[in-house]
Amino acid sequence: MPLWCSFLRKIFHGKIGIKDINLPRQYLGNILTLLKGTSLSQLIPIIVTPIIVRLYSAEQIGSLAVFIALSSILATFLPLGYEQAIMLPQSKRRTLGLVRISVFGIIVMSLVSYLGISFFKAYGIGDKFLSPLDIWLWAVPISAVFLALSNVFNVLNLKMGGFKTVSTALVIKFTTLAGIQILGGLLKPELFVLVLARIFGNILQFVKLAKNKLFSPSRIGYKNLVRLSQEYRKFPLFNIWGALANIIGLHMVTLLISYYYTQNDVGAFAVIQRVLVFPLALFSQAIGQVYYKAVVKEKIQSSHGRKTIAQTIAVLLVLSIVIFVPLYFVGGKIVLSVFGEKWASSASFVKILIPLFVARFIANPISHTLNAFQKQQYNLLWQVAFLFTVIGIFAYSNACHMPFYDTLQLYSLGIALMYLFQLGMNIKVGFSSAS
Repeated sequence: MPLWCSFLRKIFHGKIGIKDINLPRQYLGNILTLLKGTSLSQLIPIIVTPIIVRLYSAEQIGSLAVFIALSSILATFLPLGYEQAIMLPQSKRRTLGLVRISVFGIIVMSLVSYLGISFFKAYGIGDKFLSPLDIWLWAVPISAVFLALSNVFNVLNLKMGGFKTVSTALVIKFTTLAGIQILGGLLKPELFVLVLARIFGNILQFVKLAKNKLFSPSRIGYKNLVRLSQEYRKFPLFNIWGALANIIGLHMVTLLISYYYTQNDVGAFAVIQRVLVFPLALFSQAIGQVYYKAVVKEKIQSSHGRKTIAQTIAVLLVLSIVIFVPLYFVGGKIVLSVFGEKWASSASFVKILIPLFVARFIANPISHTLNAFQKQQYNLLWQVAFLFTVIGIFAYSNACHMPFYDTLQLYSLGIALMYLFQLGMNIKVGFSSAS
């Protein structure tokens, strides 16, 4: 039996636990550093959400969700996938070269995106879910640019050991976001306030992350940049499309709800995203960022990632029990008591989304394994399958005239299975020796 299969069997039969795995203090310490900043930054929007839902309408919150979906999808595409390669070079000069390639891609592709918006507007493509944004559709590339730049310098800081900087930047972002939304909502509760808050939050996060790093004295010539971009060409050839398919699959739900159902449904789902989905995603991402650096290091030293994978899965399993068991039983009641009867539909979504939450929480950090072992083609295939699964679920639901609640149940179970398959695929690759 393959080693990775034996490992999975031991986990599911309870033969492997935290006591069986020696967690290095530095590895665990880096995770805790990021988790502290992530937890604090995510407490801010959770705390202010009861205020936000009373200042703004469900339609406005739904429109903001569409704005976030579009800017997040575009931000993933802008660096052309090169930001995911920043962790790999061992020299600082080559690392900064990849940063410059990523920044150049962001600038060029953001200009191209405005041509795309003009085309969509001219031919009325996607009007059904784009119309609520109105003129603020033109602000999507601006938000996406600073979100993409933040992602690039986020990876750079992690590679350089700047875990506290990453945590602080998140706190600054969400503090700014909450402050503008509340103050602006008290003065004039309009969609433009929500949009501007999102943009300024992204800008300040980028400024914190990029401080003293954008203009480093380490230089690399144009020809070397071209060679470097060719050396890591697998990332724009495979990773960018896989990452794009993944982020579209995640945010396509918002767009599909907007297309097939009502803006009130989008708003109800957006509240769950705000208080549960996004915080859990960043929580999982924080672990994944530390994991990526650790698994790359183990791969260089021993040509596989078995120890790091085992350690990280053990941590994720324990955290899943601590987080999701209480959430299953009391999550809906908390949402209902805090937000009121107006958001009863949001409360009903919590329990049915738990399978998806658990599977994604565990699988997302481990998904960096394919990048570490440069098996991007596998990741691309899974991401495309993921995207078509999301679209297929909503198309099937629409054909069967299923109500939104039933559609969400089908979505939760279907996507949970996709994440479990992704987890198994990454464990198999990481347990095999690198060629």
